[in-house]
Amino acid sequence: MKKYICIIMLLGLTLIGCDNKSESTPKSQQDKKEIIVGLPPSMHNIMMEKVVKPALEQKGYKVKLVNFSSLRDSNTALVEGSIDLNAAQHQAYLDVYNKETKSDLVSLVHIPSISAALFSQLHHSIDEIANDQTIVIPNDPSNKSRSLLFLQSLNWITLKSDSKSGTLDLNDIAENRYNLKFKSILSELIPRTLGEVDYAIMPGGVAWLSKVPAEDVLV
Repeated sequence: MKKYICIIMLLGLTLIGCDNKSESTPKSQQDKKEIIVGLPPSMHNIMMEKVVKPALEQKGYKVKLVNFSSLRDSNTALVEGSIDLNAAQHQAYLDVYNKETKSDLVSLVHIPSISAALFSQLHHSIDEIANDQTIVIPNDPSNKSRSLLFLQSLNWITLKSDSKSGTLDLNDIAENRYNLKFKSILSELIPRTLGEVDYAIMPGGVAWLSKVPAEDVLV
């Protein structure tokens, strides 16, 4: 039976994913009434705790919430079968994860989330870009790719024409106009670095959970 992942969910379709049945599924799994939900760092954990969990419990399910320090750890738990679902990632992240790990996690439903953005506590405008400044970007493949495409859209870098957009790396930079220095770290750690670097790109949900002020968003 395929493991199901709720990238971002709505309750009705969550139940389809969690209670999916097939002829090859053992009866013990078909009758399962406990749903174990992984909670990696994500703004959607509030929805899980305040909306999804109570609604599932009203339908007779027992819901156990398990915290994870990173999204990748939560996905690994899904693959291993120790949790049943999570809600935290965009489709590009899931696609890269499945490709890298040869997994078959499946997305169910998408709802809006906070966009990734360029942040700074040291600068007030992108016009303050200058030589040898430091930029922090996420280290997972999909968010790193998004960040590099983001920087190209700002005309700060140029990527190689034959680069694959889903798996971009620093080696794919053809021109670094300002000789920018890059630090690539876990998305969840980026908020702690804002006072030490010139700019940072991070997922909006990470910034929201860390209470990064909205005025730190430049683009």
